[in-house]
Amino acid sequence: MKFNQHTLDHINGNIFSNGLKIKVAKPEKKILYRLEYLKNLIKDKNVIHLGFTDHVPLIKEKIRNNNWVHKILHDAARLCIGIDIDAEAVDYVKTNIGFEDIYTHDITGDEKLNIITENQWDYLIIGEVLEHIDNPVLFLKCIKENYGNVIKNIIITVPNAFDIANIKLLRKNIEFINTDHRYWFTPFTLAKVCRQAGFEIDEYFYCNSYNPGKWFSKFLLKRYPILREGILIIIH
Repeated sequence: MKFNQHTLDHINGNIFSNGLKIKVAKPEKKILYRLEYLKNLIKDKNVIHLGFTDHVPLIKEKIRNNNWVHKILHDAARLCIGIDIDAEAVDYVKTNIGFEDIYTHDITGDEKLNIITENQWDYLIIGEVLEHIDNPVLFLKCIKENYGNVIKNIIITVPNAFDIANIKLLRKNIEFINTDHRYWFTPFTLAKVCRQAGFEIDEYFYCNSYNPGKWFSKFLLKRYPILREGILIIIH
């Protein structure tokens, strides 16, 4: 979906409201699955995958189950490099998994990585990272300042505050959360963060990382996409 101009004026700070109501979803015929969408979008493209390692004890099992994100992206893209600040995890992937185009690097730091600056990139993928960052606006702003001239588009995925699992537990006054997360996001708040960092908003989607299985769950997630697990936004 795309934001209309009235909503963009609020996102950009041109208009203020302390009670804005906006239409942020409409029924869809299919459920958008995050990995499938990303794989098709980046096919034969040049891609940087930021925060690629995942939890080390889970990587081999995920590869066996064909759901380790970096391998899926690597296999689909023309060129896909992995960037992560976890040196131990990067070394593990090099030594035990055999990937070479992976680097230990703070993409927001002063020192730039030559492999990035010497190429042109179709996409930087920041998947399930922003919710772990203390200051997401500063984080994105640093990326733009350091590498904005060589990256065409950025894809960000984050947890959706309106996830149906959250809605169900709210009836019991329960919060269900990864304890390393700093934020939940909505389309508006995610777009606000991206605009504050200096990016333009292209479009956003609601996505799932899993098949809900039961027909009624699928019906709900098609009728009310706002209840899906995650939000995916494309910016430039």
